Amino acid sequence: CYQSLACVSCFQKDCLKTSRNKCMAILPEGFLCTDCMSTRKRRIPSILTCRAKDHHRPPLFEVEKLLRSHLKVLDSKLLAKLKPTFNLTSLNLRPSKAAPISRKPRSKSTFNPAASVPVFDTNLGALELSHDKIILKEPKDDCVYIFQQLRFGSYDGLCFYDSGADGNLIRGEFAEKVGFKTLDPNNQRISGISNMVTWTNYGVYCGAVGPDSCGNFWELAFQGIENLTSSFPRYDWSSLNTEARVSCPLDSDVLPPSIGGQPADVLLGFKIPALVPKLEFSLPSGIGLYRCPF
Repeated sequence: CYQSLACVSCFQKDCLKTSRNKCMAILPEGFLCTDCMSTRKRRIPSILTCRAKDHHRPPLFEVEKLLRSHLKVLDSKLLAKLKPTFNLTSLNLRPSKAAPISRKPRSKSTFNPAASVPVFDTNLGALELSHDKIILKEPKDDCVYIFQQLRFGSYDGLCFYDSGADGNLIRGEFAEKVGFKTLDPNNQRISGISNMVTWTNYGVYCGAVGPDSCGNFWELAFQGIENLTSSFPRYDWSSLNTEARVSCPLDSDVLPPSIGGQPADVLLGFKIPALVPKLEFSLPSGIGLYRCPF
């Protein structure tokens, strides 16, 4: 905004010709920096354009929600592509310090719009002729995560298997409610993308979960955290369950009627190979049918 002379409130270039009140009227509540509201600036900076290091920064999921409400065109896959150790793009993050605003550097990539897509034989390293080979395209569909509904005492918990994590997380309130053992009660501080740091407001918990396919129970440590993820959509598996029964030898396996519709309570990383969900079948529709460890 500062470089392109766009409005620091609504991001539009032609907005500077309108009044401050008219600009603010089109913005969703909470989009502007609340600490700057009392100033007499012609334009109140948004939560993204405010340069004051000591001003309040809302959690990342609230920023995403406000951007969706205002811009209407925010790519839903943008944050999902930023995948740190604990998938911190879905957590409540607050930057430890404001990042300096700098001019966009020149890209180092070369570009030839007329170039064809190279086809590499990764065994020999040779370039192949594309018209002699069957080239498959990556799907354009949304990614479906691996979920499992687990029972902890008298409570159901949504478990999210995260291939980008090497540790386990649990929503702190859920851990306290179901009775996980507290290993370390101290508030923990974890960092994620762009050196953003957040306090978890909870300590470290421990619980044994199972049984697995061999009847064993696994004692696992979980980092407690205030909010683990935002709410996932509810997926109705009715038609896919029918497709799976017809296409795969499932015998008496129980298939979930639906999954999701709430934030995750537990996140399991892929630190232990035996606890990684395994692909059993690929349905004709392209959906993978995984067998979870518990």
